Amino acid sequence: MRSPAFILLAVIAILLAACGQKTCHVIGTIEGGQDGDSLFLITDMENGIPMDTLYVKNGQFEYQTEADSIRLCFLQYKQGGEAVQPFFLEPGTIHIDLKKDVSECCINGTQLNEEWQKLNKAAFDYQKEMMKLTKEAQKDTSEQNMQAIWAKVQTAQAKLSDLYYKTAEKNISNELGFVLVSNPIALSEEEVLKLINQMPPRFHSRKEIMEIENYLKSDTTGLSDYPEDIIEE
Repeated sequence: MRSPAFILLAVIAILLAACGQKTCHVIGTIEGGQDGDSLFLITDMENGIPMDTLYVKNGQFEYQTEADSIRLCFLQYKQGGEAVQPFFLEPGTIHIDLKKDVSECCINGTQLNEEWQKLNKAAFDYQKEMMKLTKEAQKDTSEQNMQAIWAKVQTAQAKLSDLYYKTAEKNISNELGFVLVSNPIALSEEEVLKLINQMPPRFHSRKEIMEIENYLKSDTTGLSDYPEDIIEE
């Protein structure tokens, strides 16, 4: 008969093993998906070469891998063309709901992906607001109305930029912060440099951050003229 001490050690070993697990489990649904449809998981952002292929069954798909590190990836799927859904491969269970309207897609279940979802939703809400204001401007081009619309545009832009900056600052030590700073589409030049200065040393040696930092320190025109291959999503 095994001693209580042996049993206790065995239980501790199991718990420690469970705590050390870094499994990433993706569970998803796809609106309009047919059995056998393919989804391509892309982690090679530069060349767009799929790392793996996921298959749809009963409108669902599933994927599991070991996540020794967190990284941004794309899930490419067909919905009347090619659609791409970015998300973070990170330990835990990630729920992804793909919709025909990409603005309605939803990601949750893990820390970075839920932060990413909030930011994506805000960006789509901003786009919808801009479309609404554009229609209003087309109906009434009077100076008074145009000034009122411009004020609303500035308010919406400031709100989105503030959320973008706060999300980047909150996550400055992880991959989400890195992605937002290396794609500074909603940040001012001063904000980008401030965020870079807050980054942990391991990020400063990355090509994207080095290029942005060098460019901004030598540039006097701002981010609007920054090379497209650096700021594109």
